[in-house]
Amino acid sequence: MTGEDPAKPLRGIYQDRKGARELLVTATGRKTFDAAIRVLAAEFGFEPIRPAMASRGDIVILKDDGGRKALGIVDMDGRFVVGATEQGLVRLPRARALKAWRV
Repeated sequence: MTGEDPAKPLRGIYQDRKGARELLVTATGRKTFDAAIRVLAAEFGFEPIRPAMASRGDIVILKDDGGRKALGIVDMDGRFVVGATEQGLVRLPRARALKAWRV
């Protein structure tokens, strides 16, 4: 959507969810997943918004089916968030979003 890939320098370095979280925390110098995502979102000029206002292409932090926080992108119709897992892509209700940023 923007022509930029904020995660490009991080791709291919981690193998699983735990490794991805550790990489984000290390790369940003923050201690939590939420704080790391806030830093990266600010670096790319993504404006924080209320989760209820998130629409197509916006990024969100939400709780997955296991109750863990995850990062996802609001899908085309705006009702769901798509996220990557070790098993592939999943769609979760946008209503689970805890934090959001306009892309």
